[in-house]
Amino acid sequence: MLHKYENPQGEAWYRNMLSDPASVPVRFTYNGTVYTGLAGLPLLEETTEPARGGEKTTRSYRLDDCITVTLVTSFYPAYGASEWTVWFANTGAQDSGVLADVESSLTFTGENPVLRGILGDHENFYSPYSYDLAETPVHFVSDSGRPTHVNFPYFNLEYGNGGVMLAIGWAGTWTADFAWDGKSVTYTAVSTNRLCTYLKPGETVRTDAAVCIGKRYLCRLGKERPVPDFRCGVGVIFHGDAPFVDRQIVLSALYRMREKIARWQGRKITDCVQ
Repeated sequence: MLHKYENPQGEAWYRNMLSDPASVPVRFTYNGTVYTGLAGLPLLEETTEPARGGEKTTRSYRLDDCITVTLVTSFYPAYGASEWTVWFANTGAQDSGVLADVESSLTFTGENPVLRGILGDHENFYSPYSYDLAETPVHFVSDSGRPTHVNFPYFNLEYGNGGVMLAIGWAGTWTADFAWDGKSVTYTAVSTNRLCTYLKPGETVRTDAAVCIGKRYLCRLGKERPVPDFRCGVGVIFHGDAPFVDRQIVLSALYRMREKIARWQGRKITDCVQ
């Protein structure tokens, strides 16, 4: 069944990312200088075209005589979904400077932040967890090259009357950190641990793709389990190569994860995914 769906918060976040390059959720170091977002870089080219059910905007920026940084973004209004990928290409005639510490960094503001999810396979057997971020920061790392061993790169961050689902879709090493400063949670994700390289002329590297969809709850009292409002969609930030996210698939995956956690806690899920 197809429903008319709008996500004003999701669209506002996307429009702000386009209007303010400083808000692009990427951070990296180049030749010893740390860049947060893409503010201050000269814009070389911009195009906007229709995408599957939405729009796609591509912007290219000049970092120096060698490196061109390209931001590819899309927005799908029927899903309230934003998507972005950042590319680094050496379009010059000589070796580039050193590119390092490329990561995604986002901040979520709201009270009572709780991180829930499940651990990886191997010895952990997908055991569920719940962390009160107001009490302790959380750090996950996968260095084995098998991204779901020991730790699982999918997270349910709840705060205020909403939250986001987070996933790192990368067939290699990854790191995820969650830190609370008393007002906001900062989420930092790395898809290639300890990246430190230069690019030869013609070489290109890219970040993992990311998709963001907002969510809210009908009610959430303190740190208790919330009641989701599926009419507002499910919050997702995917780091991977999926060009498009089907809302029903995402909802079904979320429902299965919640069902697994509920069984572990001895409860019964009665929610219906529409």
